[in-house]
Amino acid sequence: MSDYEENNDATKIEIIADGGAAFPTEQGVAPDGTWNQTHESGMSLRDWFAGMALQGFLASGMPQNTAPDSVAHDAYLIADAMIKYRAG
Repeated sequence: MSDYEENNDATKIEIIADGGAAFPTEQGVAPDGTWNQTHESGMSLRDWFAGMALQGFLASGMPQNTAPDSVAHDAYLIADAMIKYRAG
């Protein structure tokens, strides 16, 4: 089975794996010497990849009449492909 599957509805993507956390933090000693008691998983790698794809789309001078939902959908398609490629 693949890491992602596109739903027939063009506005929805069913994700099977999100790549894990993009910027996790862990418990331990903080740089100031105090104990870091919190653990934050951060955003998913999938969201990070989608944000980077979105940034590229917007910087490329996309037509102004492009529907935002379409751009977001395409950004997540790129993110899903990147996660699939990473998984081998």
